[in-house]
Amino acid sequence: MNRTLLLLYKLMTMVGLFWSMSAFPGEIALTFDDVPLPGGNVMSGKEKTQRIIQQLKNRGVNEALFYVTGKNVDEESSDRLSDYVNAGFYLANHSYAHKSANKVSVDDILVDAYRTHLTL
Repeated sequence: MNRTLLLLYKLMTMVGLFWSMSAFPGEIALTFDDVPLPGGNVMSGKEKTQRIIQQLKNRGVNEALFYVTGKNVDEESSDRLSDYVNAGFYLANHSYAHKSANKVSVDDILVDAYRTHLTL
């Protein structure tokens, strides 16, 4: 990991914008990127959320981590994020605009992550 990314990781961890968790022996960590998932032609975003929750529960998955991209959060999707939390799952910060970290400054990354922190 290059020095800038290491510093960024340490700063974000210190201010609670980023954290990681490890699975216990014999377990895996299940994560989902870029939620809330938008609706599509086949089903609405709410239907996708309910289907994901139901499928995880049907398979005995009691813990999952959903990384939230802040720009995707609106009034409707806020309800869906609450559905994940109410089902016992976790939300984590996945930045606001999902910019490529190697194309923006460290300050831009921190501001971007903080915007999502405030949104959550």
